[in-house]
Amino acid sequence: MDFVIDSFVIDTNILFSYFREGSFVNRAIKSGLLKLFSPESALDELDRYSETICSKAGVSDARFRTLLEELKMHISFVPIIEHSRFFGEVKLMAEKLGGKDAEELLDDMDFVSLSLKLQIPLWSNDKIFKKVAAIRSFTTAEVIVLLKLF
Repeated sequence: MDFVIDSFVIDTNILFSYFREGSFVNRAIKSGLLKLFSPESALDELDRYSETICSKAGVSDARFRTLLEELKMHISFVPIIEHSRFFGEVKLMAEKLGGKDAEELLDDMDFVSLSLKLQIPLWSNDKIFKKVAAIRSFTTAEVIVLLKLF
């Protein structure tokens, strides 16, 4: 049986690529083919790293702000209160991993808990998610194959 994956919780590191106009991430988000979600905390992270994003993407601060407003039209940013009840599950997953892997997973608790709540996979290039069977995740390369947009 074939099934379509058209919804993702999108990691902040993937969102960084949105600001490089013409990138796959930029085109995929703007295409409207995907239903995308991210925790509200991702907006704070984008703002915190705005200078770095502008430098790497080659955009001015004004253009960054415009693109950020556009991004908000394509992604549903979900308040923490709506998925915090899944924090306990994420902590248990982290305990099973232990060490540095546990810390890395806990750093992305907002994304994992939102993925669990919505029962949709993560779009992230972070390798940690591939180590936890309960977390479905796709890298950008895998999303390209899924969408057949090369």
